[in-house]
Amino acid sequence: MTGVQTCALPISALKETLTADGGEVQTTTAGGLTIYSTDRTASWINGGVLYQITLSGALSSEQVTKIATSL
Repeated sequence: MTGVQTCALPISALKETLTADGGEVQTTTAGGLTIYSTDRTASWINGGVLYQITLSGALSSEQVTKIATSL
């Protein structure tokens, strides 16, 4: 993971930021979380904490979902 921080960022702002940074945003819902993914990053907020993984093509969406729901 490249960063973990407390987040007061609205979900809409997170999605806009990802769109500007990496193009099309795909949304996955699992374990009560919404995971926003682009070709380069996956981000979600859990308990007020923003989690973001920088992807290098090595992780599948299933693997990202498992990581997100395990935290």
